[in-house]
Amino acid sequence: MGTQASWRHAAALALCGSTLLQLPGCGSLPQAPTASPPSASASTPDAPLALQGQLSIKLSAFGDLPAKGISLGFFFDGHPQAGTLALLTPMGSQVAEVSWSPRGASLRQATGTSTEETTYGDVEELSARTLGEALPLHTLIHWMQGRPDPERRFEPSATPGVFTQGGWVVDTRERPNHRLSVRREAAPFVRGVQITVRLDP
Repeated sequence: MGTQASWRHAAALALCGSTLLQLPGCGSLPQAPTASPPSASASTPDAPLALQGQLSIKLSAFGDLPAKGISLGFFFDGHPQAGTLALLTPMGSQVAEVSWSPRGASLRQATGTSTEETTYGDVEELSARTLGEALPLHTLIHWMQGRPDPERRFEPSATPGVFTQGGWVVDTRERPNHRLSVRREAAPFVRGVQITVRLDP
């Protein structure tokens, strides 16, 4: 997929051009449900989750690619392995929906008066095609609960509440304040990424 087409998909994720991407035009999907998320410490790996809040993604400049930023509201429902992530405008209107399962991933986005759905092999491919960078969205659900993905190797750090998994440094120290910080450091062949999550209490 070309750069123009990729960022056309990202426009829906970037809240109709209200973020740093400044991309034009999108419609509105049906309103996402609202719910108070359960306490992450009280949840279990098999229990369904309802998480909502704000998500900020910053991509550093990389080669001939400029730095980009995306800010959006979200509502997650399901499990890390199979769930639905609704993406919202600041006013709460749903503009895109990401779903994934072991069978693959899909993106539904409003385009004017209709809804377009695109399928992908997995959620990493989806994010790479639409955002320009593969992001571990299903693993991020584990991190929002203050723990590593149990199916992937991780390395604890000397700082309590901070660990590294899959090349990402996850800082959960601000979880009592409903905040999570995740970063991947820039390297010669790796683009730097900063993800900030603010969960609604």
